[in-house]
Amino acid sequence: MTTSKGNILIVEDERLIALELKHSLEDRGFRCAGFASNADQALELARRLRPDLVLMDIRLEGQGDGIGAAKILQQELGLPVIFLTSHSDETTVRRAAELGPYGYLLKPIEEHELTLALEMALSKARMETALRRQERWLATTLRSIREAVVCADNTGKVTFLNPAASNLLGWQGDEAKGEPLGKILELIDETTGRKHEPFVEVFAAPTNPEVRLCTHLSLLTRDGRRLHVSESIAPITDEDGTLLGTLVILRDVSAEVRTERDFFAQQFERMLAHLSELEINGKVLFAEVLGALGPDQKVLAGTVVEACRDLRFLTSRLAAVHQSSTEETPAPRTAVQLQTLLRELPEVFRGPTTRKKIVLALDLPQQPITVSAERELLWFLIASLVETLLENSPPVSTVRISLAVEQGEGPRLELSNPELRMTLPSSLEERPPSEEVCAFLLTPQQARFHHFLSTIARRHGLTFEVRDHAGIILNVPASMILTP
Repeated sequence: MTTSKGNILIVEDERLIALELKHSLEDRGFRCAGFASNADQALELARRLRPDLVLMDIRLEGQGDGIGAAKILQQELGLPVIFLTSHSDETTVRRAAELGPYGYLLKPIEEHELTLALEMALSKARMETALRRQERWLATTLRSIREAVVCADNTGKVTFLNPAASNLLGWQGDEAKGEPLGKILELIDETTGRKHEPFVEVFAAPTNPEVRLCTHLSLLTRDGRRLHVSESIAPITDEDGTLLGTLVILRDVSAEVRTERDFFAQQFERMLAHLSELEINGKVLFAEVLGALGPDQKVLAGTVVEACRDLRFLTSRLAAVHQSSTEETPAPRTAVQLQTLLRELPEVFRGPTTRKKIVLALDLPQQPITVSAERELLWFLIASLVETLLENSPPVSTVRISLAVEQGEGPRLELSNPELRMTLPSSLEERPPSEEVCAFLLTPQQARFHHFLSTIARRHGLTFEVRDHAGIILNVPASMILTP
């Protein structure tokens, strides 16, 4: 028994033409699934028989025509349709073409043309069916992935979000389609504070097929949450390397960041406990052997106790800064009086200033200057800058801290030492004040906390100036000043 090339439904209101088509099909190895003379019969037979293809006359008896019936068959059953007509007027052809038919034959129909049209249409239909199956398989796979998957076309417009992405971003798939990728993915590079745009990175190197992994990113979700995420991005290209779109996979690592933060918090607590114990033991020992120590030994013992106290104090402040810097939501700003904050510095740095015989002089205005800020973060930033000057200042010198407010501008905090020359590297001279300047101002011990200081500066809009004759100037925006 010969296998049929395909099961064909004939929709034709002229009986003789329908029979001729049936004989032609059977002679060429096809099978006739049935006949229909109007649109309703065509829909009923197609739903019941599920043919491989429909030969559809455009002009049919009764209500409706072949074009309307073909539209329903394509939408409902996905059946390929070849139109038959004795009319080739422009309006009819345009209406039929809008459906994207698999073929268009003019009556009278030649057998070889019919055979060629059927074989091409069935081949195309099989390929599209296989493609649809692959797309469904891929879509099911992407929807099942736990990570958030976002796809965009070559113009940066979103084309797909899986359920995990919808849950993470707060956007449903249908409403996200067509939106710019940068609107859906509001990402911030935590190391630089700048906006991170996956499509821009892919578009800059579309021929690079490698998957790029980005860590230390903050995601601002539609509902206002701030999450820590890692990201994998890759270009989607055709066989010629032409960019078709971008694939972005996001993983929420907030829990891991919290675990790391909690670990460091525990380490800080242990360190503070050890330092407190060391300070107490040092004081007890110092008191017990005080009478037996010489002058130089007494000074050295006192310095050790002071160093433990200073280190404990700075460690407690650093722990508070670390906690604030790693929170998903920034700590609320409070009213901070700058004079009160700055007056803490001489006591905090009494140990190093005493050892190097440095005078830490404060030049503060009488009129209180109050700003809106995260106090612990602002204090740590200023203390880090003061420590930089003290580390680099020669013995027996003066470090001056001056605070002033010029008309119409924000406060300017100047930390200077006439005997200290600090010049900005030439590679940074042409750049605007940023975290690079902040990094330059750090001592080697503080370099690991560069991210903290950059975060502080960005959150408050602070900028730096470095002058070889003055040291460091910290500019505070006028918008931070609170009216008395």
